[in-house]
Amino acid sequence: MAFGHIVPTTSSEDFFIKLKRTSNQKIIQGILLYTNEDKILKEYIQEHFQEFHKLSGHWCQIFVLEKPSHQWIAKNLSSGEELEFKSINKVEIDKSEAYDIARELMIDFNKMPCLVLFGEDYYLQKLIIPIEEVSAKYFRNIFTKIEKIIYNVCTEMNKLASMSPFEAISYHFDDIINYLDKHAKKIDLQNQYLYQEITIYSQQLLIDDNSINTSETFNNNNQGANFANFANQVKDNARQQANQYNIGEKQNLAQAASEIQQLLRKLQIDNPTSTDTDRAIIAAKAADAIKNNPTLKARVIGALKSGGKEALKEAVDNPIFNVSVAMIEGWQEAQ
Repeated sequence: MAFGHIVPTTSSEDFFIKLKRTSNQKIIQGILLYTNEDKILKEYIQEHFQEFHKLSGHWCQIFVLEKPSHQWIAKNLSSGEELEFKSINKVEIDKSEAYDIARELMIDFNKMPCLVLFGEDYYLQKLIIPIEEVSAKYFRNIFTKIEKIIYNVCTEMNKLASMSPFEAISYHFDDIINYLDKHAKKIDLQNQYLYQEITIYSQQLLIDDNSINTSETFNNNNQGANFANFANQVKDNARQQANQYNIGEKQNLAQAASEIQQLLRKLQIDNPTSTDTDRAIIAAKAADAIKNNPTLKARVIGALKSGGKEALKEAVDNPIFNVSVAMIEGWQEAQ
């Protein structure tokens, strides 16, 4: 197998063996760190393994804790190499070992999921690119920006010519991060956990309030104090419920947008998209798929009611959905 592109690895131990074995190659090595908890990213890589392989290019070697797709094996390996990688598919990969790799490389867990690029000393020279969005556009932005820098180094177009590829990327690293930060549609999946915590806490406050209402704690000596405490708890409870409602709305919008993006990606892969008619057909299929999925349908209608059409269109960020949303409004009004 030619060096470069994406390299499947089965464990933390396997990764470090392969990393050391190929570290003398004149390419930038790296790893995409994520676990099963990063469900959207995991599913994206599994579904688009070959596309990600092609996107990454010859200038880098990116390891992933992932089984290679059959398409990747068929297109990129010799017959002898196929046997080795087909055997990988029989191994159960524990993606939690990404934490072991991060710990060994002294990468903070709160920076995951992330793409890590290494210099000659992979312990001391690391560039960490956060994965703030899971989409073809976001990954294209990452590799386009970096590949342009590599191209400038290789063609000796400017002062970067005296630098190694890793040094050149380091030189422009802030620009890369700022560009990605500006263009990412940041759907914070961690809000789900915050929402759950607030919900639990709010429910506990309701229980506490009920216990105050039903207990005979008021007496001549402390009636005023207990009433003040009760009023404060009611006020806090109302504030918590308001926060819960707002976070719930945002979470619902983010989740609806994420699921619609995945649906559209699949439809755009499976169907032609070159003409307006092609795109209109995909829009209709997306609207039908949403209509026939009760959970997604409820989520989309909820997002439209709470945030409005424009907020949902902006969150999805796909012009095809602009047509779909008109169809959704049509059958929503007809019901």
